[in-house]
Amino acid sequence: MNKKILSVVLILCVMLAVMPMTAYAADIAFCSKCNRIQTVRLTYQYSNDEWHICNVTCTVCNNIWFYGMSHKWSGTATCTSGRTCTECGGSSEPLGHDWGTWTQNSDEKTHTRICKRDTSHTETENCHGGTATCTQRATCTVCGAEYGDALGHDFTTSWTHDDNEHWKQCSRCDAKDDVSPHTWDSGTVTTAPTCTKAGEETYSCTECGATKTEPIDATGHSWKSDWTSDATHHWHECANENCDVTDNAGKKGYAEHSGGKATCTQNAVCEFCKAEYGEKLPHDFTAETVDAKYLKSAATCTEKAVYYKSCAVCGLSSEGTADEATFFSGNVLDHDWGAWTQNSDEKTHTRICKRDTSHTETENCHGGTATCTAKAVCTVCGGEYGEMAAHSFTAEKAETQYLKSAATCTQKAVYYKSCAVCGLSSEGTADEATFFSGNVLDHDWGAWTQNSDEKTHTRICKRDTSHTETENCIDANKDHKCDICDYIISECADDNKDHKCDYCGKKLTEHTGGKATCKDKAKCEVCGAEYGELDAKNHTDLKHFPATAATKTTEGNIEYWYCEGCGKYYSDKDGTKEIKKADTVTAKLKDDSKSPQTGDTSNLALWIALLFVSGGAAIGTTVVSRKKKYNR
Repeated sequence: MNKKILSVVLILCVMLAVMPMTAYAADIAFCSKCNRIQTVRLTYQYSNDEWHICNVTCTVCNNIWFYGMSHKWSGTATCTSGRTCTECGGSSEPLGHDWGTWTQNSDEKTHTRICKRDTSHTETENCHGGTATCTQRATCTVCGAEYGDALGHDFTTSWTHDDNEHWKQCSRCDAKDDVSPHTWDSGTVTTAPTCTKAGEETYSCTECGATKTEPIDATGHSWKSDWTSDATHHWHECANENCDVTDNAGKKGYAEHSGGKATCTQNAVCEFCKAEYGEKLPHDFTAETVDAKYLKSAATCTEKAVYYKSCAVCGLSSEGTADEATFFSGNVLDHDWGAWTQNSDEKTHTRICKRDTSHTETENCHGGTATCTAKAVCTVCGGEYGEMAAHSFTAEKAETQYLKSAATCTQKAVYYKSCAVCGLSSEGTADEATFFSGNVLDHDWGAWTQNSDEKTHTRICKRDTSHTETENCIDANKDHKCDICDYIISECADDNKDHKCDYCGKKLTEHTGGKATCKDKAKCEVCGAEYGELDAKNHTDLKHFPATAATKTTEGNIEYWYCEGCGKYYSDKDGTKEIKKADTVTAKLKDDSKSPQTGDTSNLALWIALLFVSGGAAIGTTVVSRKKKYNR
């Protein structure tokens, strides 16, 4: 009997080792925490279309473990609904529709397809796609049937034409309407013919406005009988107004002038057209005729009269010609001198010829004796000349008339010496001489006054404003004012931008300006130093990352924002709700192609242990039952 029991136990252990866990959805199981068989509570959780998870809870110690089980399906899946598991209550995916081909309906506007699994399931759409023409309906790109109406022709209101006929053209195809030949008018000359070139006449269709052109023969020349000429040639002009020959060489009778004989007063005359041509002969300026009409210049005190030579043929004077020629005739005149007159230099005198005022004689003034008060008088012209005799500037008289400069703060009075002969002051003379007399005065200083350089001050003597004293301004107490003249030397300034006066050291300003960010403090716009605190709400570079769904192979993420400035993550666009980086990650989807696993997915031994524990529990139950049976 014992052998039979042991055989049954071994068989049960082997069966439990190879059977799936779903076979053991009992309310009594071995608890690994209690280390005994206990009453358990079973719950089921849907996982996918192949598996659900059985959660086992010990009713004694609340230990929880779980394992995967196959669904126990009921019902039949359809296109729109799946089967239902009798244990976990989960539903499988519907089969989905197995559509047949699209077929056009009788309305010739729609098409329908029917599900092969359930013919009550249909889909109907409007036919679409394709392009209708004037004569052909559109073909549906889905069902391949024609639908709608043909467009019909759209003939234009304006004419289309070629060289022979006109018509109204369909805007959508090559069809024509109202085809008829052109009806031409009497024509209009658009280009008049010339003597050598054909013209053109244009005709218009009275119905469609089409045009055609036809040539008009050239008219030919109509030469005039009289001659037309220029300096070298002659020719006959064409009488036609539209003659197109503009080059005289192409006109009738064009030739050089010829015949005739030129003189010094007359050009040659062409024997054909009678026009003068060529050049006159040069004059023969060889005749010497003493006549007033040939006079160039009359006789002077020093020169004979001068006459122009004339042409021996025509008598023309040579004056102003390229061959101008002259000759002398008659006698030279004598000078007729006027009286001597002293010149403005007061050193010379001059006399002028009455016949020719350009003839003069000049001599130096001479004679007479100069003194220190009067010049010498010329014995020829009677004018004063030369220099007066030198003064003897040796007399020293301290009188007002000889005062050069009054006494000053630093110097005695200065007087000019005077002439011992005539009493003339030496002031302004080449022998100017002075002497000192009297006593020196003292300075009478005015108040100190700041100068324009704003660095010095000056005081001026009231007696002599040229006497000044200048000193540097001093600000020993650093109050920006000169200690002597009380002038404001400077104002407080902060050129080095340290918020303190560069001169007196007084604090002028606080840090100001700039804007703090999540990364950097505000930067003072005066000194450039950072100050204050960071602004956690002012992000420098807040980048948006949209939500990405997780897959079986990659993790996904929620929608979030990341600031590169502070390196923080946020769940809102304003960067006010901070989260951790891990909060942005969504887990990979479970791979339904793999076998279900327990809570510890990395330990295969747990499965084996669970199987043996379950087997032990079953054996224990059997043994207990046996004992109960035998104890009866």
